[in-house]
Amino acid sequence: MSKQRVEHERVGAIEYDDAEVLHFPGIPGFPAAHRFVVRAHARGERIAWLVCLDVPSLALAIASPWDFVPDYAPAFGAEALTAVGATSLDDVEIVAVAIVDASGLALNLAAPVLIHRARGRGVQWILEDGAFPLRARVGSAPARASASADAQPEGQTEAQTGARSASAPRRARQIESNPQT
Repeated sequence: MSKQRVEHERVGAIEYDDAEVLHFPGIPGFPAAHRFVVRAHARGERIAWLVCLDVPSLALAIASPWDFVPDYAPAFGAEALTAVGATSLDDVEIVAVAIVDASGLALNLAAPVLIHRARGRGVQWILEDGAFPLRARVGSAPARASASADAQPEGQTEAQTGARSASAPRRARQIESNPQT
């Protein structure tokens, strides 16, 4: 596979293979955002970038919610899993969009991102139950508040990227669908 290169406004130049691209049906607020790659974040392994290839100004910081909120326990139905081509929560990584600002770090726990790398699909899923906040404050102010100053070095591979979603214990649960009779 040949590498492709794109200049991104938020993270600078990045190279990627087609196999790394995650296809989303769009994300809330960014309907034209369909193709993403995950890249390491300069702040360390607990935060990564979800870099949009379709919108050059869009790169979302993401993190494993369990690294910051160990008792996070979202529930997903079959529709959420189907959206990424999964049959079980074991097939997906679950991350939260991270907001890094002068006040610190917050996670969007109300709309986690499900990623099925093997199928190259992702979706930001809005949880219907309202049990989790849109901005859960989880950390103090960073040393550098500018996320755009944390540009990703080019050429990172998938193995070098990603929030540590697999390392933290997951407490998400799958809702069994009730057959209609």
